[in-house]
Amino acid sequence: MAFEIPKVTSRFFLFRELVLNVIPNLVIYHYSLIYHINFQDFGLNFYFAGMGAGLVEGALFSTPQRNLQQRILAGMLQPNAHYLSFVQAFQALAKEEGLKNIYRRFPAIALREGFYNGGLFLIFCHSYRYFNV
Repeated sequence: MAFEIPKVTSRFFLFRELVLNVIPNLVIYHYSLIYHINFQDFGLNFYFAGMGAGLVEGALFSTPQRNLQQRILAGMLQPNAHYLSFVQAFQALAKEEGLKNIYRRFPAIALREGFYNGGLFLIFCHSYRYFNV
């Protein structure tokens, strides 16, 4: 629960900022207007904004969370489990193996979160428009 609130908050905040401020200023967005391809018709602006939010979320929250969860679960299988919280696991992992081990599988997790959140926000925004909530 300690990681979920910042994850969800950052995901929705970044999505909103990307849709409102970043995507309209991109070069590809201006080329799409020249060639008469409207991003809003296909929802590509929502997809790319969700993908960007997912990549940042994967970098800041998901990768450390998954590596620490794996470390805690592996420690629980031992007879004398010594990790009682994320803080203890983080301190032990940073002390024993360094901070780079916390981001050990960053590319795979960030890409997974990026594509997942892109599709999630694309469906969310189309559903929001359809039901006109």
